[in-house]
Amino acid sequence: MKQPTLAAFKFSVLAAAIALGLSACGGGSSSTTTSTTPSTSTTTPSTTTTPTTTTTPTTTTTTSYTISGTVSGLTGSGLVLANGTDTVSVPSGATTFTFTNPVASGGAYAVTVQTQPSGESCTVSNGSGTANSTVSNVTISCGATASPVVFSQGFTGSGTTIDGGAVNGYGGSNEDGYNCNGTAQWCGGGSSAGTSAATSSEYFYYQTPTPATGEYVGLGVFAPNVKGYNGSGNTSGVTLSGQKTLTFTFNSNPEWATQGTPNIMVELTMGNYYTVAGGAACRIQLQDVIAATGGATATSYTVPLSDFIVAQNCGVSGMTVAQALTQPIASIDFQGDAGASAITAGVGKLTTNANTTVVTSGGVYPTTLALTGPITFQ
Repeated sequence: MKQPTLAAFKFSVLAAAIALGLSACGGGSSSTTTSTTPSTSTTTPSTTTTPTTTTTPTTTTTTSYTISGTVSGLTGSGLVLANGTDTVSVPSGATTFTFTNPVASGGAYAVTVQTQPSGESCTVSNGSGTANSTVSNVTISCGATASPVVFSQGFTGSGTTIDGGAVNGYGGSNEDGYNCNGTAQWCGGGSSAGTSAATSSEYFYYQTPTPATGEYVGLGVFAPNVKGYNGSGNTSGVTLSGQKTLTFTFNSNPEWATQGTPNIMVELTMGNYYTVAGGAACRIQLQDVIAATGGATATSYTVPLSDFIVAQNCGVSGMTVAQALTQPIASIDFQGDAGASAITAGVGKLTTNANTTVVTSGGVYPTTLALTGPITFQ
């Protein structure tokens, strides 16, 4: 038997020793160790940001419109037109004009003649209204100055004019059957000679104990020496010859004035006699409605005759204002009407009104019409 060599013996001893050591350390099985690196979590703080609100300024754009018009017949110099405080000088021979300052949308305008040209008289038509668009239809008509024609110099204090014309007042409503009964409870009037013709006055009132649903009140002035209408023929009156305006001084009672601007009817009744259906008498009437801006203060008003309309033509087809004014003017009436009997003087005109809302300390609702001094055509 072959003996192991010394080298082989040493190797066996070494192998046995190694095996013994491994057994002492937990057996001869192979073990794998896993090393885990801890996870580090980093939390970013939550930041709350308040939104910034940016306010865009509101820009308000105001629309405005120019006021302009045409001029005819101007040969003199010095004509100045006014729209409130805005004025414009119109040179001789001009055919148009434009105010420098426009009027804000919805604003009122009122063109008047501030200064008449030398040797001429100019009147304004379509001169007032509300600026809802560009205004270009104001008309200025000029011509040689006509001599004034006096319709009435004033009042005597005894129910007539200084010139001998009769003065009459009238009124009515649903409260009295539309017929003033002549007592102070409902209506009345009077006149004052004043200290001069210019300060003389005439007035008439109509009042109701409760607000009327329909009311009319008027103050009529006849031409010189005319006491009333001829029932079967022509009535005399004042005849014009180129005059273009009617001027008078009017005021109303404080109660009427406090409820707004009183609108009054100015009515011209011609003297010529006509008959209509059934043989009834008829006279041509011209009407215009003005805003009595002076309220209870006696204020002078000048009304262009071209502003009137033909309210009653007595069956005469094609009757115009100019044709009617060739007839004598027999009477001039000033009227306030409200409710069921309100009168509208044509397209573009105002409706008259009366005091049906303001009560006095005496418990009545008065509408008073008052004239002061002369009535003239120019």
